[in-house]
Order: sequence, then C-alpha cells, then structure tokens
Amino acid sequence: MQSGRIAGWILIIVGILIILYNYDIVYLTTGNILTFGLIGLGLISFIKGLTHAQRKGVLIGSFMTLFGISLLFMKYRFIPIDGDLATSAFFISLGVGNFIYFALSRNSVNNIVFGAIFIMIGIPFFLKHYYYIPHWQIREIFSTYWPVILILIGLGMVVESGLKRMKDSS
Repeated sequence: MQSGRIAGWILIIVGILIILYNYDIVYLTTGNILTFGLIGLGLISFIKGLTHAQRKGVLIGSFMTLFGISLLFMKYRFIPIDGDLATSAFFISLGVGNFIYFALSRNSVNNIVFGAIFIMIGIPFFLKHYYYIPHWQIREIFSTYWPVILILIGLGMVVESGLKRMKDSS
C-alpha cells in the first residue's frame, strides 16, 4: 500500500511540473530533472529512513539531498560550475551523509571512519579550485598519504571490534 501512495505522489508532482512547463514557468531540461530528482529522491529516502528501525535509507537520502543541493547551487551560480567543485561536493556530501547516519543510528563507528575518509578525499579538490594548492599537487597528496586511509579503516575495525566485545560481555 505504501508504494502506491509514493507512486501517486510522484505522478502528481510530474503532472504539476508538466503543466508548469506548458506555461513556461518551469524549464524541464535534463539538468533540472536530474538535480531536482536527486533532491526529491534523497528527501523521500531520508524521511523513509527516519521511520525505519535501523535507519535504512538515511545515509543514501542525506547524500543524495546534499549532493543535489550542491548541484542546484552550481546550476544557479551560487557557487561556480567546476569539475573540481563537483568532485569535492560529491565526496564531502558522502562524508557528511555518513556522519548524519551515525548521529541518527549510532550503529557503527565505521560510518565516522568512512565519513572522515570521504571528506579528506574531497578537500584537496575544493582547495585546488580556489588555487590554494596547484593541480599537480593533488596526485602527490594522494600518492603520499593514501596509507592514511588504510590506517583509518584499521582503526575503525579495531574500535568496532572492541565495542562489540564490550557489548557482548555485559
């Protein structure tokens, strides 16, 4: 029954958008459809995840919403359109999504670890766009510091194992 209600809302929204397009109020380009679709699906997934016991859907929903909003900001020139900023927005949105999921579920320390990793991957692209680091230095940063990712994953596994052992013993 739930899927019928969601499908109904999708049809209502699509119908309204087509009417607005026919009156030249909204322009249905591929970019608009993808951007607003990403935000809409993200919000639906996030809200649905909030009602789920294990918070399934919160991570993907928050990521899709945040990344969609960053694409929307690029589309309307609030932030410049740039491949480096889009890459940065992708990874930082994924990292923040992991943090949001951990804050709402408190299930796994690995969400903090992967959130930090994704944000650390996104920051050099952000800095490159604003010329704080030259483009050739990104390769050097990743080739030098990629073992930090292994260390963080290992640290997350050790902490997760310790927390699970403490939970089982009590």
